[in-house]
Amino acid sequence: MSSGALSTTSPPNTLPDDPYAAILKGGGPRAGTITPEQVAEKVADAAEKPQLPLRIPIGDAARTLLAARHAAPDDVPFVPANYFA
Repeated sequence: MSSGALSTTSPPNTLPDDPYAAILKGGGPRAGTITPEQVAEKVADAAEKPQLPLRIPIGDAARTLLAARHAAPDDVPFVPANYFA
C-alpha cells in the first residue's frame, strides 16, 4: 500500500467515502497539467496588477474547482464530490 503522495497505483488508493474521489476520476486535476511557463506567465501578469485577488486559478482544473467552491453554500463544508459526481 502506498502512502498516497507518491502513489504508483492507478487510480491512487482512496477510501470509500473520500470526498475527492470524483475529482480524481479521469486523471483528476492533473489530467490538465499546465507547464511552468504558463504559471510563470500568470505570476508575471499578477505582479503587474495594483491589486491581487486572494486566488489566481491557473488551468482548467483550478478554474473548475474554484468555480464549484464559489457556487457552494458557505454554511456547510465544501465536499468536491458533490460538484463533480
